[in-house]
Amino acid sequence: MSSPITCLVQTPAVDVIAIGMRDGRILLKNIKTDVAIRLFRQESASAVTTISFRSDDANGIAPMMASGGADGAVFVWDLAKGQLIVRVSSSSSSNVGDAHFEAVHTCEFLSGQPVLVTASGDNAIKEWIFDGENGFPRLWKSRSGHRDPPNRVRFVGPDPTTIITSGTDGSLRKYSTIQDQRNIEFSQKSTDAKKFSSTTEDGIPNQIIHFDACDSGNNDWDDIITVEANHHMVKSWKLKRGAIGKHQMAVTDKSIAKTACISPCGNFAFIGSSAGGLDMYNLQSGRLKKTFPKTNGHSKAIVGLAVDALSSKVISVSLDSFLKIWDIKKGTVLHSLELPTSISTLAFHKESNIAAVACDDLCIRIVDIEFGKTVRELWGHHNRILDLSLSPDSRWLVSSGLDGSIKLWDIPTSGIAGSLKVDPATSVSFSIDGNYIASSHVNSRGVVLWANTALFDVASSAVPIDLSVVPNEDDEDEIIIASREEINSDYEDVNEDLIKLSSLPLSRVQLLLNLESIQVLLVSYFFCFFMPYLPKIP
Repeated sequence: MSSPITCLVQTPAVDVIAIGMRDGRILLKNIKTDVAIRLFRQESASAVTTISFRSDDANGIAPMMASGGADGAVFVWDLAKGQLIVRVSSSSSSNVGDAHFEAVHTCEFLSGQPVLVTASGDNAIKEWIFDGENGFPRLWKSRSGHRDPPNRVRFVGPDPTTIITSGTDGSLRKYSTIQDQRNIEFSQKSTDAKKFSSTTEDGIPNQIIHFDACDSGNNDWDDIITVEANHHMVKSWKLKRGAIGKHQMAVTDKSIAKTACISPCGNFAFIGSSAGGLDMYNLQSGRLKKTFPKTNGHSKAIVGLAVDALSSKVISVSLDSFLKIWDIKKGTVLHSLELPTSISTLAFHKESNIAAVACDDLCIRIVDIEFGKTVRELWGHHNRILDLSLSPDSRWLVSSGLDGSIKLWDIPTSGIAGSLKVDPATSVSFSIDGNYIASSHVNSRGVVLWANTALFDVASSAVPIDLSVVPNEDDEDEIIIASREEINSDYEDVNEDLIKLSSLPLSRVQLLLNLESIQVLLVSYFFCFFMPYLPKIP
């Protein structure tokens, strides 16, 4: 062979094998007679990675062979004529469908069926069915995920089973926690292709670094916005259509967009820039509504935005360590709270009007937006905090950090209700009903779903104990006796109408269930004991 062999497969014919080579050639050879039967050559000249033969007995259909290439393309061959029927690639312009974006490592015809299954390193598996007269395959079923690790995951209401994720591969995906058939990748083909594109000049999708979605789910216009890396435009998407929307909104200070959010009513989008600018757009028309003045604004990049339940206030946090509360109608600052260090991320609960901010000093601070004051401080992370999410009732807060931990905080007690040791989680999110937590992790292309077991536990807080004097053994005995006396005094009747519970141990109570059996044993014991002393009966 003039080229290295990359694939070797047995054909349905006896003594005939298919040899795939690195230069894209496929040789059918009879190994018994050492005779070459037919030679095929893939158009892309990419290495042959896998080969399969169709085994169903279809009338009028010529025998077929399918091969996969290192470039992600799938080739279907007519063995009788020795020619190519169709090539399906990731950039295919035909109606056949897209193949894969990475090398095809598996290509297999199902036994006795006109179905071809392909799988690739792009985290996708696809089924193709041959049900046409021309012999072309049609994409029948597919399951796929992010090609690169996702960087943000959020539950989107009102359906508590819907998850939206964005990845460094530039894709936006919707997942369902109950049915895999609902999983889709948002289409990036705009209805107005000349207006804007979701890819760079070399055809690679722009990396999505942030997104936000409207929880109402009742809007007839776009309800998702995405922020792309090193880009000044924010793009809108439509959840129901599963495709990119009509508008793109730019920051007005000619810098880079860093974060964005949608108002609870779904009518407005707010965009924060790397220069500290804050803009407000109308999502229905895509037009600029307002630019907030920079007089009392931020001096550094805005890293988090949120809007209250009445869409009257917008909260912004920045690397300049300020949390600012703006009046949307007047465009003025209502409160300005300076924190000890820079802020990296923000989570907001609009019903209770509290915000959780992660600071660079590894502290999570809970802020009351109504009064603009810090009400809680949560310490526990040992490395940078990556993401935050509040539970639906605002009682719990879940946080993730580079220290490889996911922590569940009980906000009223400022204590940790639970902690998980995992690979660093880049994003975490509470479900709408609080039953689940979704997370994405470094070097992992999947989304992990956790059951919130804290729903069944009672959060306990530490009770301070005075240990100024270490007691000796005699003191310990006195303490035990005194504690027993205190326990006995606690059982005094407070109210005669209340039910008094027994203080006996559980073993004593369980004896009542077998009381009759115990009495029989006692009677027989005493009878046997007095038998020798009874007078003899003549």
